[in-house]
Amino acid sequence: MQSKSLKTLSAFCLLYFTAGLYADQKTNLPITIQADSATVSELEGTSVYRGNVIIEQGGLRITADEIVIESQSLRPSTIIAKSVDESTGHARFEQATGGTKGSIMAQGRLIRYNVSLEKLEIIGKALLSQGPDRYEGDNLSYDLPKGLLVVHSKDDEDGRINLTINPKP
Repeated sequence: MQSKSLKTLSAFCLLYFTAGLYADQKTNLPITIQADSATVSELEGTSVYRGNVIIEQGGLRITADEIVIESQSLRPSTIIAKSVDESTGHARFEQATGGTKGSIMAQGRLIRYNVSLEKLEIIGKALLSQGPDRYEGDNLSYDLPKGLLVVHSKDDEDGRINLTINPKP
């Protein structure tokens, strides 16, 4: 029988980028939002979008059943994308990068992105890929400025992570 530390398997991988997630992002580009409904509270600094939500800004695209944007000083601070029903798919985060490894694609049941800290957290059937490299587990967190990726498995005997890392030519 495996110990709990082995069951909760973590993998630390350093991913190299020429630029961070928002380094190439021009924040003055317009943000387009498509959804079935929206509730915006300027006083509380929150916006909730529901129903096949698509948010785009430059090379950034986030899709989900529901997306909550928390703002501070009229600037997005946290973006939370979630899948309400597994049959409708996963929350998805895509970002074009200027790096040589290719664009980032992440998906899971819930994605939380801290805009100012450039930290991405994926919960539930987490998947992150960049070019041919692929990281899968139950939960995943990625600190973009540090290039630190942590992948966790479920806390049971079948809990495993899957990594595909291609060597540089």
